[in-house]
Amino acid sequence: MNGTLRAVGLAKPGAPHGGQWVVKHSYPLQDEPIMRTIAWRVTGVRRAGTSPAFAPEMRDGLVVEYTSGEGNWQAYAGGGYLVLATEHDGTATEAPIPAPRCRVETRYRSGRWEKCLTARGWIAA
Repeated sequence: MNGTLRAVGLAKPGAPHGGQWVVKHSYPLQDEPIMRTIAWRVTGVRRAGTSPAFAPEMRDGLVVEYTSGEGNWQAYAGGGYLVLATEHDGTATEAPIPAPRCRVETRYRSGRWEKCLTARGWIAA
């Protein structure tokens, strides 16, 4: 499971003090054209690995992976890990996934849009 590190209220012109880092994970629902996004607040940061000095820096848009054993998120570079301790508040946001522009019949199935071609049947749109 991958997520993206985002700065909320940090490093933006005119942003108030007290901003925070969050990890956002988005995935499509299987039966409805909806993208669900879940956010975890970053509560701690540490560097680990054989070369922790080479661990990536905290930056907006950094792609991180979930570590199931510890419940942390991490990013890897050059032998070093940036490990993020997080806390989830239980909220999720949902946004519709618009249908693609097609001249044929479309449907949403198994987390993706499909279109129906006469010769091939249902394929990814």
